[in-house]
Amino acid sequence: MYVDKGDQETAVNLWREGLDEAKKIDDKLRQTYLLTNIGVALYHMERYNDAVETLDQASGLSEQLGDRLLIGETARALGKTHALMGDHQKAREYLDKALETFTKLRSKVQIGIALRTLAEVILAGGWSEEDERRAEDVYLRSINTFEDIGNDLELARSLKSYSNLLNKQGRVQEAEKHARRAQAIFTQMKVTTEPVAHETTRISTPGAADPTIPQGGGA
Repeated sequence: MYVDKGDQETAVNLWREGLDEAKKIDDKLRQTYLLTNIGVALYHMERYNDAVETLDQASGLSEQLGDRLLIGETARALGKTHALMGDHQKAREYLDKALETFTKLRSKVQIGIALRTLAEVILAGGWSEEDERRAEDVYLRSINTFEDIGNDLELARSLKSYSNLLNKQGRVQEAEKHARRAQAIFTQMKVTTEPVAHETTRISTPGAADPTIPQGGGA
């Protein structure tokens, strides 16, 4: 709820309270979920070094647990963070790992989001013709994935991001078409603006009654 309202600081403080409780009972699964959420919030607050430190902790725990969903989620979050820090090579490595993990899990929502983030990172890392072709291909794979599974909100986010690429390429009419389609979905779903944190999916943890635990939704 706080993340959706852009109040990252409050969300982080609540998740840290939950993290302290999870440590007391040695609940490593919940610790990993919460560390991932905290790390994502920190990179949206532009606290990149703190985000990397937190996400590295989450990644280590996910590997200990052997939880492939969490391994993919932490890799994707680390990829986005490193991209924002300007280390596009490391970002690609993490996102390739996330995509490989989600593909093995056959988790199409996570695959589609990882594809979108990877496309953004590819473009950020260079503007060669090969980069542009690869980014466009990855964007279209993301869009097709969400169309196939009927996830309209994530589809709109991929369409909006893809329109940015088209605009930069001077393909203004195509960009406007995709942007209009995205906006129509946002309007229909009563999303007035694209929320701040949609490169990664906020993870739900067991314990729905616990206010320190995020309850679904994209972030």
